[in-house]
Amino acid sequence: MQSLLRLSTLFLIVLCTGIVSLRSTLAAGSSGSRQGPYLLQQLQKLSAGNWARVAGLDTGLPPRVNGHDEFAAAWTKEIMKSLHGLHVGVYHQTFHTPGFRELPASKPGSNVVVTVPGSQDPGHAVVLVAHYDGEPFSKGSAFDDASGCVVMLGVAKELGALWRSKGRPALSVEFVLFDAEEQGLVGSSAFAFDLHHGAIMPRPVVVVDEEQSGIGYPARPFGLLSNDPFPSYAVVGEPIPSFISRYIGHITPWKPSAIKQLTNRLMTDRGSAFQRLHAVYSPLSFRGGSTPAFSNEEEYFLEIGPVSECCSDNIPFDVLGIPTATFVGNGDFYSSKPKDWSYPFDQPGDTLTAMACDTGGSPQPLPALGAALDLPRVLSVDLVGQYAPARRGKTSLSVFSSLPQAGDAMEFSVAGGGKAMWSFGDGSHATGTSATHTFKRPGSYTVTVRAGSAATSVKLSVPGQQPPYKNSFPIPLAPPRIRPWNPTELQNIAGCH
Repeated sequence: MQSLLRLSTLFLIVLCTGIVSLRSTLAAGSSGSRQGPYLLQQLQKLSAGNWARVAGLDTGLPPRVNGHDEFAAAWTKEIMKSLHGLHVGVYHQTFHTPGFRELPASKPGSNVVVTVPGSQDPGHAVVLVAHYDGEPFSKGSAFDDASGCVVMLGVAKELGALWRSKGRPALSVEFVLFDAEEQGLVGSSAFAFDLHHGAIMPRPVVVVDEEQSGIGYPARPFGLLSNDPFPSYAVVGEPIPSFISRYIGHITPWKPSAIKQLTNRLMTDRGSAFQRLHAVYSPLSFRGGSTPAFSNEEEYFLEIGPVSECCSDNIPFDVLGIPTATFVGNGDFYSSKPKDWSYPFDQPGDTLTAMACDTGGSPQPLPALGAALDLPRVLSVDLVGQYAPARRGKTSLSVFSSLPQAGDAMEFSVAGGGKAMWSFGDGSHATGTSATHTFKRPGSYTVTVRAGSAATSVKLSVPGQQPPYKNSFPIPLAPPRIRPWNPTELQNIAGCH
């Protein structure tokens, strides 16, 4: 996460009427399962051996030198297990990435897009995102942002079962691993740039950013019952720094109604999530005793609204006027006066062991850490259900392409159906889930793809030349300075210093 600013006071938003009945509907229609153990297992599996994960530099290196590619492969394999039987498509979007200062990239970055085509409107999507890259010196990047990646795995695990039982989502749902976030939001900006400049892909109606989870409610600093729980945040309507417009070329204002709808849904979902998680996690044990968790009285520990924080992968979508919700935990390690429990993200010590020590006072995670990971998972499942409810429908297709430009080879990919047959509208054809085609002249074309019993056509405008993508930072970023982290509360605990 590129944030170096302390999370500040959020603005309170008044709930709209009808929330009580909607809470009951959500509670009845969504799982009350406890996925904390699964999330901790996946976090250990993905972060422990896949170090550094520097975008643009993994050239067959061992995973403890650069586990970038291995992490993406393991995550993709796990999410495909959860989404089996749903005609899922996987699209790899490549782009130029700068590397770090004095450590230039030697190959493109790569976003991983896993798509479940919508049963009724596959041309629009709910997009869930996290980033899988890390800092050059990291030994796992467990909090930033392997935690967000495993939250998405938990979302897919629950929704996969729901969709097989009740029907696929009405809109397409995309699970996206962004690359090169630590180098300046490069992967998410490339995705948004292509979207804005005419690449074929479902249009997002909302983006849910999973960024740094676990150091948040209901966990308590060092696992001490005497400490108040960590706060957690659902960021909506974050102020957009003026320099960010360089990512896309302009800023499209949000529609106030869309931001209000998202905020109201999150306020409702918070109450419903606390109700269900209270049933499966409360009481929680801490050092000094046990206490109820996820009670109505503690909902305020999950704060909802805008914050003065910059920046995560939500920002390029905010620039396009697409409503975003970013789930994030503690982030003030780099503030001028961080608390002793402020977690050292973007540091070599960002490991699951450090997360366990910070939230439990032991190198072995307490259940509260699993519960803190589970909270954004449940909220994300609810948001997907509200924007893209499960619906029966015919087999449908979601189409992706790279940026169109005459004379350049374009990459095409389709999710859904069986063997695909492509017609590019200029007399050319191809077969396969993925295809490559070059339009020789600028113009408007109708791209048609058929797969199994499904077919779709997409209008494509191919310009003679696209505007160049400009990274917001004129020179590559430097990794953050390594800072010591040795809280006094952990100094006499074996394995936590």
